[in-house]
Amino acid sequence: ARRQAVARYFATEINGSMTRFALRFPLFSERIASVITGLNTEQQVREAVGYLDDVSPRPQLTEKALNLWQSGFDIA
Repeated sequence: ARRQAVARYFATEINGSMTRFALRFPLFSERIASVITGLNTEQQVREAVGYLDDVSPRPQLTEKALNLWQSGFDIA
């Protein structure tokens, strides 16, 4: 249910790839200092690195995520 709420709430930002969004999200905010990923293959690393091109800070997304969390993932 939470994944579906995130997918609905961030549909525009996800734009078809939850993985891409998840890897890029930490770069949108100065509040996030590190990320732990579960990459197992060279292909996964190459794909992940490609997702990180052209990322500009968007601190409003952190606030949007906080609002979703505080709502108990129950935002229409």
